Amino acid sequence: MAKQLKKKQVIEIFGTVTALAKAVGVVPQAISRWPVVLKPYHIDAIVTAVWRIKKKALLTHEEAWLALELKAIGVALERRINDI
Repeated sequence: MAKQLKKKQVIEIFGTVTALAKAVGVVPQAISRWPVVLKPYHIDAIVTAVWRIKKKALLTHEEAWLALELKAIGVALERRINDI
């Protein structure tokens, strides 16, 4: 038998009911109607929300690296132009 995921555990992970609701894409009142032990479709919604959050963080991280790389290239180009 698979371990059961409880609503209280998920709320603790997200910090607040409002944060969980926002991540899943529902209003906080909908979370209050979730059962104590979550159903598979609730878990699917949570996993999807976590995936979206992680993907956004990863993209932000990659964009930051790209910006740094472009800045480094820009600095190198400026130095070459100034050296001419």
